[in-house]
Amino acid sequence: RLAEIENRPTFNAVTLLDNIVGVQVDKQGANRTNITLRDNVDVFSTSALVMLDYRDVSQVGLSIFDSGNSNISLIDLEKVEIVRGPQAALYGPGVDAGVVHYQSKDPFKYPGTSLQVQSGGISNGGRSKMASGSNLMESVYFRHAVSNDDQTRGYKFNLRYAANGE
Repeated sequence: RLAEIENRPTFNAVTLLDNIVGVQVDKQGANRTNITLRDNVDVFSTSALVMLDYRDVSQVGLSIFDSGNSNISLIDLEKVEIVRGPQAALYGPGVDAGVVHYQSKDPFKYPGTSLQVQSGGISNGGRSKMASGSNLMESVYFRHAVSNDDQTRGYKFNLRYAANGE
């Protein structure tokens, strides 16, 4: 839910799923993660369908979800639904293990402007990368949403800058 999402410090939307029964978050780099749901685990692929607002955000044909290159914004996330097993057939054919469905904020319910700035650093031989001026992860998210007074028209846009010096 929204309150849990806003109060959980995380660098990307996939790590929100840590410690959820039946969900395995595979860390593949500093900011690269993949999701598997109770299926045969392979380092670089998944049979889970990952969606954002009813659209597939997995890389088509590769069976991989690259969270670092996805357009899921932490400041525009309202909730995450997880459907495991045969119930995922409601989303269509070819969904073997389940569905992870991210749902973004509606501009009518959540108007306004938000900014999120993140940074990071990983210790390297006792010396911090941040101290040497070379951050391994950094990102900036910007969200702006507006609707008219009678709630008939609205829009939102998300901008993101990310760098990863893996």
